[in-house]
Amino acid sequence: MYFLSEQYYWGYPVETYSSTNPDRLTAAQNYLTIIAAHETSHQWWYALTGNDQAIEPWLDETLATYTEHLFYEHYYPELVDWWWEFRVDYYAPRDCCVNATIYQYGDPRAYINAVYLRGAYFMQELRDIMGDTAFYAALQTYAQRYRDSFSTARDFWAIMGEYTTEDLTPIRQRYFGGQ
Repeated sequence: MYFLSEQYYWGYPVETYSSTNPDRLTAAQNYLTIIAAHETSHQWWYALTGNDQAIEPWLDETLATYTEHLFYEHYYPELVDWWWEFRVDYYAPRDCCVNATIYQYGDPRAYINAVYLRGAYFMQELRDIMGDTAFYAALQTYAQRYRDSFSTARDFWAIMGEYTTEDLTPIRQRYFGGQ
């Protein structure tokens, strides 16, 4: 038995497929699981470490989207490739700046592609550059330092710089237009 339902994701309806047939999809292969991981992670990326959602939405949405990946990596490692294909690659978010304000996107899809999806590519590349130990330590410091406070892109980049000697200029150019 298969179910097709319309869920409201980011305020926009999307079709969500789920199945009672274990050969079709696992319980973790659906938008509902992705949404649960994403929205739960907002307890850290926005509720704990605040930011200006209109001017710098990437500071919580990019991190929340990448946390979905970390959720799958930890709990369902066999589904990590599926997550990238289903969640990110399908939309091909290649030519957009992660750090624009919400007012600079022409439509919701452009906003989602840039901030959420291209942002996930950015976080993975940043992790690859820094290495797991430094990357996780930097995120932990970011969450601790800006706990119950307000952070900006400048704060984020300053902390990343504390944990790596690698030149982050190329990644900033690629994803943020050098800002």
